[in-house]
Amino acid sequence: MQQIVKMRVAAKGQTQNRRAGFDTGSEYLVLVRNLRSYRDCVGRFASEGLNAWHKLHRAQLSYFIMFLLHSGLRVGEAREMRWSDVKLDEEVEGEDERIAEVRVSKATKKGQARFVQAQTGANNALKEWKKISPHTKANDWVWFGQKHDAAARQ
Repeated sequence: MQQIVKMRVAAKGQTQNRRAGFDTGSEYLVLVRNLRSYRDCVGRFASEGLNAWHKLHRAQLSYFIMFLLHSGLRVGEAREMRWSDVKLDEEVEGEDERIAEVRVSKATKKGQARFVQAQTGANNALKEWKKISPHTKANDWVWFGQKHDAAARQ
């Protein structure tokens, strides 16, 4: 991914006991609204000079963040995903909505392979991304544009 997102760091001397999260539902809504505007090149993110490749990267970043938000995976775990690791539209007993099941690679922080059941939002983000991604074969990386992509092309 070629985008750099600047975020504020916690105040000096302040210790975090848990992963950062949203204090209010309105923070979540602001994030989602801004991601959609960024992806769709509207509002404050509008630009006439964007080519198709740049728009695709904007979409990928948007879907990547939405996937992380609804799956609980770490960034490194998500970046190691291949389409063969993903099962979309899995049924949950007694529920109408579908989820995604993701096999997390052994080559991540935890050092062991495991299966994660991601929320409906993650399932939807992956389905929407797969519709527009140029790399959807089973062995393709879900989130492309990384160092291992460049090495594979040479």
